[in-house]
Amino acid sequence: LYSQTENHGGPKSEIGCKATVLDDNGRGIFFAGESKFKLACFGYFDEDIPLRYHFKSISSTGDTSTLYSGPSSSIVTTLPEGEFKIQAVIYDSLGLPTSTEFY
Repeated sequence: LYSQTENHGGPKSEIGCKATVLDDNGRGIFFAGESKFKLACFGYFDEDIPLRYHFKSISSTGDTSTLYSGPSSSIVTTLPEGEFKIQAVIYDSLGLPTSTEFY
């Protein structure tokens, strides 16, 4: 997997994943299991399509929970309580992965 312009000349496109809060009730307060977040990956490309995206949360104790697995590069979801990281693993059609962690 590589960024869309990386192997085709010109500047590299931005590549990565991020989490964006969609509703915080206008107060900057987030509630586990209630506030909605958009998780999105962008800039990934591979000749071996389709790509599949797996989003999961990883707690500070190492417990994992799958949030989504499928063809969409972005999802809207609630997030678990506590301290955790979000991991996105992107697979090409041959099953070769690349992964990134974000918060």
